[in-house]
Amino acid sequence: MKKTFKLALLAVLAIGLSSCIEITEKAKFNSDYSGTFSLTIDMGQMKQMMIAMGMDPDSLAGTENPMEGIEQDIREQKAKLEGVRGVSNARVEADEENFVVRTLFDFDDIDALNAGIAHIMEEGEISERPVFYKKNGRSIERTSEQTHVAQMKSEMMDNPDMEGMDPSMIFGDMSYNVVMEFSNRIDNVSNANYTLSADGKSTQLRYYIFRPESEGQSFANKVSF
Repeated sequence: MKKTFKLALLAVLAIGLSSCIEITEKAKFNSDYSGTFSLTIDMGQMKQMMIAMGMDPDSLAGTENPMEGIEQDIREQKAKLEGVRGVSNARVEADEENFVVRTLFDFDDIDALNAGIAHIMEEGEISERPVFYKKNGRSIERTSEQTHVAQMKSEMMDNPDMEGMDPSMIFGDMSYNVVMEFSNRIDNVSNANYTLSADGKSTQLRYYIFRPESEGQSFANKVSF
């Protein structure tokens, strides 16, 4: 998925428009702490902006097209996930019409969840497996782990095409969202930056990757029932 994200950023630079790209990490937990995880990269607003300005999204080619070669990405993602213990039903959904790519898998437990996420986030071999989620008694915790987001941001900032540009002006609306969804109502969340849904069963953080005011925000959140 990092490859798709990089192509999306390059496409924004290539067409010379500020744009909103949303990346959403969603962990849906069952009562036994198995569940489904998904990572979605939504570039639909970028495409709609091109159309509104009279540009043809189909004119993007090669490395400028974030959907170029997506079939290979799909095969690679499925192959990595299918070999992870406790992970099943791995699939990748690509909506080429709307510039949306989503990777999903089912997990048996928290260990399988962390292993599956690591395989999605990293390229190549995984030397150190990060911990994204923890179970503590009746609580589920999203840790502060966001190395993958920091790496993507760093790679973009080091791009020669960004020289002299203010990333907050070009990518200010680009967000990474963390969503935690449960079968039971939530009693408490530890991070006030997370919002609760109307039914009280999910909580979400919207982190703007390139906005200075997001620098101090943490992904860490302990959800209690």
